[in-house]
Amino acid sequence: MLDDFGTGYSSLSCLHELPIAGIKLDRSFIGSERRHPAILAAVVTLADQLGLTVTAEGIETSVQHEELRSMGCGYAQGYLFARPLDRAAAGELIRTHARWLPESPDAQTPAA
Repeated sequence: MLDDFGTGYSSLSCLHELPIAGIKLDRSFIGSERRHPAILAAVVTLADQLGLTVTAEGIETSVQHEELRSMGCGYAQGYLFARPLDRAAAGELIRTHARWLPESPDAQTPAA
């Protein structure tokens, strides 16, 4: 996973050469006033065309989550789902909220 994609020195020119399975979009793309939906959609589409998964970080509202899902972003993390947890608490959260997992037959958007 290439973390904080789109910030710092990450380069589109070598993205297809890296031994990665996915990218994680930096929260600055999601919730800031500088956010540009067209750029976000382009990055999600590019990742899809390269066969990479996309995880969006910093999801705080159901509106943000739905917007990203409509763009094809398959994974998300942020306060909408839970505050930072230790390993045991995270495992319990996943076990009791399987609908958040894409493989789950009853996958759905969690309530905010």
